[in-house]
Amino acid sequence: MLSRPPENRPRAFTRSCMLPSSPRHAILIRSDSAQPDFVSTKDREKREQENALRLWTRFFQEFDGHPRPWYENKGKGASAMPLRVVFSAESPSGGSPSSPETTLALAASLLNQCARAADVSEDLLHSSPRRFTLGWFLTQPQRAPSTGPPVIRTDPFLPGTKPAQGTRLRLAISWLCETEAVRLLGWVRSLQHSPLSVTTGSLCFRVAPVLRDRERDQEEAWVSYSTILRDASASHRQVTLKFCTPTLLCRNGRPYPLPDPVILFRGYLDLWNAFSGLPLSPDLGTAIDRDLQLTDFRLRRRSFGIPPGGQAAFGGSATFSLQGRHPESVLKGLNCLADFVEFCGSGAGTDMGMGLTRRVRRAAREAV
Repeated sequence: MLSRPPENRPRAFTRSCMLPSSPRHAILIRSDSAQPDFVSTKDREKREQENALRLWTRFFQEFDGHPRPWYENKGKGASAMPLRVVFSAESPSGGSPSSPETTLALAASLLNQCARAADVSEDLLHSSPRRFTLGWFLTQPQRAPSTGPPVIRTDPFLPGTKPAQGTRLRLAISWLCETEAVRLLGWVRSLQHSPLSVTTGSLCFRVAPVLRDRERDQEEAWVSYSTILRDASASHRQVTLKFCTPTLLCRNGRPYPLPDPVILFRGYLDLWNAFSGLPLSPDLGTAIDRDLQLTDFRLRRRSFGIPPGGQAAFGGSATFSLQGRHPESVLKGLNCLADFVEFCGSGAGTDMGMGLTRRVRRAAREAV
């Protein structure tokens, strides 16, 4: 039995950042062994940037107050394995993304390739609930104060921020449907030996997956939904989440830049029900609505959009506690959703770099 969401549940944002496939806007993608069949021009670069701006404009217009039913795609691809992969994008010439629009175009190109590899049509990719999340980061080696090896500093990167020189771009994609994730994983592994070459504007990037052990880096993760549920704690009443990129919720059809516990965990529950095929406690939804509270936070104002500061959002960490007496099945469901958040993200715009979220374990909580 699935819990019924509140009537004012925020709309699931499903606007993909895929660029149109017409020749006017197409971005050249080829394997490393292929020869380029098109040379980028200034006009082409300008059109790509204008298209990226239009994508963000459409995103802002999504707050129209007409939520789609969360169960709209129930049963379509209900499955047992989410996947998260980080790709490294490096320019052979050593250059970094020349503009936020170029980075958005690069992310859209990679998403196009992932959709083809997973055999997902454009209509299905745009359907609700969204079946993927997308984010990007900048990494830059820094010398530690001691004489030890350089450490890697990772910063969230969104349109509206200018990347520094010498940085490397990483793009993270999560896929929530099992059958599609399995196909995508096979394609991702093949890229280890033959990276993609992606041209956006005047820059060419080599794109390859960063495949590492999930326990060490969480830069690649694939695990069954049943394992997430099995390993979830049935005793912890408190969970702490870290919002790594600007996060924005929607309440009553309007932007809401604060971590509302009901909106957040209802969203996680809806996605779990849509893709896992494993029902959680029928009392979990009621417990979230009545007894889940925000009890601690370390937040800061974040902004996103073009131009910079176009929309207020939040980042940082927040702790949520379940008050009152509840059976172990409810506590297990709460912790299961907190573990699932690594794959599904939080709030609006998770398909455009926003809402990347991770659970903070007790040992690391003080460092947040």
